Amino acid sequence: MKAITLVSYPTATDFDSLDTLKHIKYLKAPPFSILVVTSLFRRLGVEVNLFNTDNEYLRHLDSGKDAKTFCEDFAGLLAESAVSVAGFSSICNSYYVTLAIARELKRKRPEIRVLLGGTHATATAMHTMERCSYIDFILAGEIEDSLESFSRCYDASPEDVPGLYWRDSRKTIRVNTFGPPPNLEDMPLPAYDLCDDYNLDSFMVEAGRGCPFHCRFCSTSHFFGRAYRLRPFDTILDEASVLNTKFGFPRIALLHDNLFHSHRKLLSFCRKWKNDSRTEGLSWNCSLRADSISPEIAEELSNSGCESVFIGVETGSQRVQQVIEKRLKIDKVRQVIDSLHKYGVRTTVAFMIGFPEERREEVRLTLDFYYEMLCRRLASPQIDMLSPVNGSNYYEEYKEELYYDELTSAMAHQGDMLSSISAHYDDMVRASPELFAAHYALPLKFVEREFVFECTCFLRYAAYNMRWLLVMAVHAVGDLYDVVELFLEYRKSTTSSLKGMLYYSNYDFLEDFLAFAACLPQLQVFRQECLDQYRFMLDAYSLSDEEFTALKEMSSVQDVNRSCTLTLDDRLFASCLTKFTRYSFSEVVDSFDKGDPVENIAPMQSAIILRADSEHVFIEGVSVMTAAIVMAFEEGEVIANALEMLAEKHADLLPGSVANVRQGFLFAIQQLVATGYLRPD
Repeated sequence: MKAITLVSYPTATDFDSLDTLKHIKYLKAPPFSILVVTSLFRRLGVEVNLFNTDNEYLRHLDSGKDAKTFCEDFAGLLAESAVSVAGFSSICNSYYVTLAIARELKRKRPEIRVLLGGTHATATAMHTMERCSYIDFILAGEIEDSLESFSRCYDASPEDVPGLYWRDSRKTIRVNTFGPPPNLEDMPLPAYDLCDDYNLDSFMVEAGRGCPFHCRFCSTSHFFGRAYRLRPFDTILDEASVLNTKFGFPRIALLHDNLFHSHRKLLSFCRKWKNDSRTEGLSWNCSLRADSISPEIAEELSNSGCESVFIGVETGSQRVQQVIEKRLKIDKVRQVIDSLHKYGVRTTVAFMIGFPEERREEVRLTLDFYYEMLCRRLASPQIDMLSPVNGSNYYEEYKEELYYDELTSAMAHQGDMLSSISAHYDDMVRASPELFAAHYALPLKFVEREFVFECTCFLRYAAYNMRWLLVMAVHAVGDLYDVVELFLEYRKSTTSSLKGMLYYSNYDFLEDFLAFAACLPQLQVFRQECLDQYRFMLDAYSLSDEEFTALKEMSSVQDVNRSCTLTLDDRLFASCLTKFTRYSFSEVVDSFDKGDPVENIAPMQSAIILRADSEHVFIEGVSVMTAAIVMAFEEGEVIANALEMLAEKHADLLPGSVANVRQGFLFAIQQLVATGYLRPD
């Protein structure tokens, strides 16, 4: 083989909105796995023609075409440029899209050999070969040691390729014996050069593979096995250094499902990262099991520059921990998270509900734990509905009982609603649960599946858009489970015709949640103040394109000489929108974070401001004096006139030590120009 066309698995196809896709940076860069495969082929001297499916989908929508025609159109593009072999990577949520593209490519160019690889193709290999005659090969599992033999003899002697699924001359499916796990010390640098143009703020370095645990919901061990492997520390640091110095990535995500099972190795790694010149000043994050972290390790993580840790807790029920074979000690997990936060390490804490054996009171325990994390500034809780992914023990145990409905887990669909392309291929998914199990439902014995779905959707969007209002509602009502039930009952009286994720991702839900909070008789403290602030933020996050453009232009100060000398005749403009509030929002948040009674907080005039960059809207708390000065220039004002007004109305905002009021405000104005809150005409 002299050349191969590689096609990355799609994620963007879960979305219909071009505007949404343009704002999701990670969708624009090729997936890490395809960069690894590209590098492996390059090392063999094979020319790689890489197609980033997500980028092609964006171009398709940007040209005004219907999402439903993407697979056929993209296959046509591949047919024009593909060489003799086209290789597709795969994941569970978009496997039907990958197969649809491969089918169209084979129809247009029957002579092309179609190869599949990746986690989901491995988990469904035999079923895929049986159902999809247009797939010629599946290279299953870890392929580092299989690519050389595949590129050399895939046609002449495919029986010599370890881990290969193929068809012989009689169309009988053959499966070759798998080889041993590859040597992770001998892996080439992934093709990071293909990410040059994406302006990402972080990227991944593979730290190792394999997990010694066997959680029933997880399919990792099906692909990587349970043999825990860690790459040499020096190799990890070398790649991190290259990403930082050559490609400009300021932070590194270490890729491993459970980075360090050994306390000793984790401590050693943290100290090496901290003291090695290659990673000086370079931050990182990782995934760890909670029971691999001690207070000493939490401190070392912080000292080494680890910004955040992903921790899969899954359930707040000790019984369900045993049932799903995760076997974490709940009280220990709480202590671990406390230790991480004590040393300033952020946490992403992941939960799941919808286990077949889970009882209603155990869902309540999980939501209680989720709420605890919601109250912590340094925690980002996530919650999803269990999905029976192919390769997991839950799939194997329940595969005969799976059924199809539209209550989809985020494992099966990343977008805000079922996209046009998913609807277009709905028949394909319905016909093959053995290929697309993630899109199917597990039978639940004790909890209604509809409640599980509505609960996870509600929490995903309420926590993201109105986190602290949700916290206040739970504080008032007493229990997150009860808040969810109350809202679902309240929703029956609302007028929105939208359903499912489409409703929760829409402005209608945010409006309804604001109105719901206003109706809670228990929510007296800060209710109106909080609602006013969230109304301001809701309006901010719901700006029209024209309003966003205006705010972006208002906030644009990158070309301003911020150190310039100002004169009293200069005209300045505000670079942000401002709102005064009766309570300090940050003080309310601090009280929840520390577990202090919020009822004891005294009213104190505060302010928040709104700014925008090229992609996002930002809201931040500022001092009342800053807000007063910024508001003086909202319509544009000469400095001399603004000073006169500020001295007359707001002199009390200056520190008592300032003798000359006008000079004090002039100094503050200069600082606000320097920091971008004000801009010259």
